[in-house]
Amino acid sequence: MTVVAKRIGSRISIGRSSQAENHLVIPAKSTIKARATNGQIIVDGVTGDGDLETSNGKITILNTNGAYTSSTSNG
Repeated sequence: MTVVAKRIGSRISIGRSSQAENHLVIPAKSTIKARATNGQIIVDGVTGDGDLETSNGKITILNTNGAYTSSTSNG
């Protein structure tokens, strides 16, 4: 697995929380369990099952082969 994380915006944040993006590169044949708060989840090109949950974000599943359960609020 490869993890790429980067901060979005300036280092000083007044009245807002800092933001970050996390990109995970995993083997194509994987089982996924992902949770997010105030962010989206995108799964693309994975052969395997998944359990995805987020609040205040959307869930997108593309080019997959497997059974997925997903839950979002406000997304």
